[in-house]
Amino acid sequence: MKTTFFYSLVVLGVLGVCLYGSKSTVAVSQGTDPNNSSFEKLMKAKSVRITLMNGATAIWSDATKEPKIKIGKSFFSSKEKNPYIIFDSIDLKAGKARIISNQGAGDVSVFATVAGISFIETTGAGNISFTTVFCDIDKDTQDYIVVQSRHLGGFPIGKPLPSQWHGTGKILE
Repeated sequence: MKTTFFYSLVVLGVLGVCLYGSKSTVAVSQGTDPNNSSFEKLMKAKSVRITLMNGATAIWSDATKEPKIKIGKSFFSSKEKNPYIIFDSIDLKAGKARIISNQGAGDVSVFATVAGISFIETTGAGNISFTTVFCDIDKDTQDYIVVQSRHLGGFPIGKPLPSQWHGTGKILE
């Protein structure tokens, strides 16, 4: 019961940060200012390559019990020869883009906010992945900050398998 309450507070906290903004603990430039060049460049981007690194996955052993949280390296950065995803043909006016990844290529929805550009992918199995390329720049790498949330489950996976991964992105075009 206490653990469920704690997870609920974490989720509400994350939603609060997303909806109302917050200062990041990562050293970043002021990318959320629409007058900032990182914002302008991102809004004009036609192709972005993202690399996912660290993340967390919730694993249910039984759908009626609380999940076990596993924190680790991304599948993309630990097993793949090309550990990145490319969002290409980005058209903010039409709300469309293409995704190119280790699973193939396909169409995704895209939209812009003052925080950055978000992509919504529906997989062939009907699962959903949300990826946001934030306008904020990591001062150490000069790359955009990226967060991807995957909402996986159902056949063939079985139990819910949500995860969130963090990484960086570069504008290719």
